[in-house]
Amino acid sequence: LNLFASFGVSNELTMHLAAGTSLMVAVPGTISASLAQYRSGNMDLQFLKGWIPALIAGVAIGLLAQRYAPGRILMIVFAVMLFLQSLQLLLGQDRFHLTKEPPSGPLQWVVASLIGSLSVAMGVSGGAFTTPTLVAMSYPLRGALATATATAPAQNTTGTFWRPPFKTDG
Repeated sequence: LNLFASFGVSNELTMHLAAGTSLMVAVPGTISASLAQYRSGNMDLQFLKGWIPALIAGVAIGLLAQRYAPGRILMIVFAVMLFLQSLQLLLGQDRFHLTKEPPSGPLQWVVASLIGSLSVAMGVSGGAFTTPTLVAMSYPLRGALATATATAPAQNTTGTFWRPPFKTDG
């Protein structure tokens, strides 16, 4: 984050630029990992058919919201998300279940859209939120990892290149 400041980028735009940069850097690795997950048979293609469009819709919503969100708010949301994930790890994933079955139908759309919105605003690949969320919703760990891996290239590319102009005071 300090690198942007050394180039004269305002503190208000630093988190926004860091998010876009982080998303793009992850794309080549996620493509390779997606192919490996597919070859190993861990992907549920039927689940992905419902998950990916909702995730991309969430990315678009997150990008529009991010346009108006101050960088400080993005940092706070990022910190809260890290805290919740650490809480899940401390409690143990085997005891931390929000639902008895993996999300489907409208719930799947809501969860995927929320993950898309949050992850693009934070500049993290969807796996940072997808895997722990799906595991907490009783989705098998290998399937959650494969889902996160499979959705990351589309999510990260969308989050990097489809960025609306930032709101400026001038």
